[in-house]
Amino acid sequence: ESKSRFLHGYYQFHKRPLRDYLFLFVESLLPLMSIFPRLMNFLTHTTLSRLFIKWVLGLVDMPTVSTLWVRYQLRKRRVLLRKGEQLKQMDTHKLVILIQDPWTRFYDAQVFIDTIDLLRKMGYMVKVLPYFNTGKSAHVKGFLKSFEKTVHRNITYLNQVASKDMVVLGI
Repeated sequence: ESKSRFLHGYYQFHKRPLRDYLFLFVESLLPLMSIFPRLMNFLTHTTLSRLFIKWVLGLVDMPTVSTLWVRYQLRKRRVLLRKGEQLKQMDTHKLVILIQDPWTRFYDAQVFIDTIDLLRKMGYMVKVLPYFNTGKSAHVKGFLKSFEKTVHRNITYLNQVASKDMVVLGI
């Protein structure tokens, strides 16, 4: 939190590096990157691309996009919230709603799927919200105005699909 506020204040008077703007859009690009994970991993892990990513983004060790087909895994388990499905009308006693954290969902997908399986084995009914931008990149880089807009949009969405007595987890 304090780093984000510092960066926000600092860049009110100083020019932001291009890498901050590129990093800001990574969260939005991840769903596209996950369509062809092997191709993306190849493109981002060649010697030339590693040098480019280090120079432009300042990232030394780019993670690999998970090759696990998460959408298929969610459909197979029948846990993805369908359009028009209302969580507010479900029995909330054993209901757990999962928000797809972009970094876990796209880079460490097996942990995400294993969490669903564990919760189900513990007797919980799991529902996974469709992926949406959480604003994590904006917060990390101090784009607080963008982050606040994203937070307000997400709060509006979550208030529409869930009630206050429901358990909501970001994995």
